[in-house]
Amino acid sequence: MIKPIGNKEVLDLKEGCKVTFEQIFHDYFPRLVNFAYSYISDWEEARNIAQEVLLTLWRKREELDDHSNINGYLLTLTRNQCLNYLKSFHHKVRRSAELELNQQALQHIDENWLTFQELEDAIQAAIDSLPAQCRQVFRMSRFQHLSHREIADQLNISQKTVENHIGKALSVLRHKLKPYMGMVILLLEQEL
Repeated sequence: MIKPIGNKEVLDLKEGCKVTFEQIFHDYFPRLVNFAYSYISDWEEARNIAQEVLLTLWRKREELDDHSNINGYLLTLTRNQCLNYLKSFHHKVRRSAELELNQQALQHIDENWLTFQELEDAIQAAIDSLPAQCRQVFRMSRFQHLSHREIADQLNISQKTVENHIGKALSVLRHKLKPYMGMVILLLEQEL
């Protein structure tokens, strides 16, 4: 049974009486460890937290008011320390997972780079194989992000001709890039 801390103990603690602090430490440490463990499920960290809480009590002893509820104060400090630990722990776990993913990505970077480069080369070759005006319309649409109307106005052709060129370009690209579709799907899956 923990002996409640009375006004005399609070006054002694405020005046820096080490004997009173040692008694509070002796009485409360095991309880605070158990309380912390109930939050974080790690005995070593629970002991560290309880120790830090009692040291905080010692450091802030002069700020205590004569009628302070030391029991409530210690439990509140312990709860807050546990919550801070859990936030930090989850951040570390999340960060560790990110680092592991980054490491895995780095291990595959040469393979992915070659795959991307190969795909980029195939796309460029397919675009280069288009007839001149079809290639120009396709590039204006896909790379310059111009509307069909803007392309038609700039090239002095009808909007329907623009649509036909883009349709033809997409058909040629689908046909020429068909062997690479498996690679594209694999790359997309790796990105997810």
